[in-house]
Amino acid sequence: MLNEREIALAEVVKQAARVAGRILREGFQGDDDIDFQYKGASDFVTHYDLRAEQAIITEIRREFPQVGFLGEESGKTLTTDTDYFQEVHIRSE
Repeated sequence: MLNEREIALAEVVKQAARVAGRILREGFQGDDDIDFQYKGASDFVTHYDLRAEQAIITEIRREFPQVGFLGEESGKTLTTDTDYFQEVHIRSE
C-alpha cells in the first residue's frame, strides 16, 4: 500500500510524463527536420528526447527536489533521498 508521499509522487510523475509526451508529439508532428546525435551503432538521440527527459526531471524536482534520477540520456543525478530514485527512459517510437 502506498503512503501519502508515494501517492503524491506518482501524481507528479504522471504529470511529468504528460509534459514529455507533448514535447515528443511536437517533434513527431512537426514539419521541421529533426536534429539527432549518434550514440552508437543504430542508436541515436533527438533533441526532442533530450528536452522530454529534462522536462520530466524538472517537473518532478519542482515538487520533490530530493529525488534522484537515472536518465537514459543524462545519466545519474545524485540524490539526498535514499528512498526515492526515478528511472527516466524515453521511448519515442
